[in-house]
Amino acid sequence: GDNIIRNALDRIEFYKFDNLKKYFPYVRSIREFISSDKYLGNVKVEILGPKDKINKLTPSQKLEMALPVVKKISEQARTNTSEFVGTKLFRHRMLREVFRNKKIKIDIDDVQRKELEEVKLAEKDWYAQTGFYGTEEERSFINFIDSFIDKLRQKYSDIALLRNEKFFQVFDFDEGRPFEPDFIMILKKKNKVISIYQIFIEAKGDLFKDINGRFENSKEGWKQKFLLEMEGKADTDLKLENKNFKLIGLPFYNEKLKKEFEDALENKTIS
Repeated sequence: GDNIIRNALDRIEFYKFDNLKKYFPYVRSIREFISSDKYLGNVKVEILGPKDKINKLTPSQKLEMALPVVKKISEQARTNTSEFVGTKLFRHRMLREVFRNKKIKIDIDDVQRKELEEVKLAEKDWYAQTGFYGTEEERSFINFIDSFIDKLRQKYSDIALLRNEKFFQVFDFDEGRPFEPDFIMILKKKNKVISIYQIFIEAKGDLFKDINGRFENSKEGWKQKFLLEMEGKADTDLKLENKNFKLIGLPFYNEKLKKEFEDALENKTIS
C-alpha cells in the first residue's frame, strides 16, 4: 500500500522532495508521486510464490521488496537526467536492443476506462510486431497508415512501423521532459546512397485538445512542439559512409486533424 511505499521512499535520500523536484519538476507532492500514473502509480511489482504465503506477507517483508524497486527507479532517474536532459544528440542503438520481446500486462480497468481494443496486425508486412491494445485514436491511425502504405511503397524498399510499449523515451530540447512516442516508423530507400528515415509519431484524442480544438496550447502541446523541432535540431552519432540518416517528427495524429498529419507525412517522405 501507499504507507509501505512512503516508508521505502523515506529511507532513500533521493526521494527528499526538494531533490525529487529536480528530476520530476512537475510533481506537486510526495502523495502525487506515489499515486499518479505519471510516476510510481504506474509501476507494477510481480511477486511469485504460494498464494497463501503471499497473502500473509508482513509489512516488513513488503518493505524489503519495495526498497530495491524504488532504489532502481532513483538510479534510472539519475542516469536518464544526466545523459539526456536538454541534449540534441540522439545516440544510436540496434533495434533489437530496444524492441525486445516482453510480456505486456493489460489492466482490465484500463481496457474499459480507455476503451482499448486489440489491434491484430500479424498479416501486415509493414508492421514489425504482431499487434497491440490501442485507443480509438491509435486504431484510426493504423487504418490511416494502411491506406497510405501504397504511396510509401512507391519510394521505399523497406517500411516498418513499431509500437513503443515503454521500450524507450526521448527528452524534449527545452526542459528535458521525458516522452514516449506511440510509434516509430522506419523508411529505407536505396539510390546511389542509402537513405533511412526514422519518424516519431504520437496519436492524440480530442480530450487533449486546447480550447481552439488543436494541441498547440494544450497540456500536451510541448510534445508536439518537440516533435516538430526534431528534424531541425536533432543530431545523431550514426555517421556511416554512403548512408543518410534523418530523424523526423510529425504533428500529432488526430482523426479530426488527419489532413494536416497526412500533408506533413507526405511532405516529409514523398515530396
